[in-house]
Amino acid sequence: MVSIFKFTISSLLIFFLICFGILNSHVVDFYLVPKFLEFDNFYLFEVPLYLIIIFSIFFGFILGCILENNRSNKVRKSLKEKINELRKSDTELQKLKKQVNSKKDDVLSLLE
Repeated sequence: MVSIFKFTISSLLIFFLICFGILNSHVVDFYLVPKFLEFDNFYLFEVPLYLIIIFSIFFGFILGCILENNRSNKVRKSLKEKINELRKSDTELQKLKKQVNSKKDDVLSLLE
């Protein structure tokens, strides 16, 4: 059932991408450097419009993934530091409990 759903969604997505490509198949000039620098059209490409749009979406997705990964690494690092601080505090608390319990009577320590 899930594979049929995935196939249907994939087929619809491919269909819309093909329609998008057909509707935006106009050839446009794509300059890698500003036109006023005059590099004798060395950095000029004639590319269909849909390729530029799809590449821009893909580049934005990749850039967003990299930025999100960078942000989450910062959060993970701070969480690890907090966990280490908590473990240190826990071990210190256990040591203090042992010190307090050692001063009590043996009978009272058994009751706890």
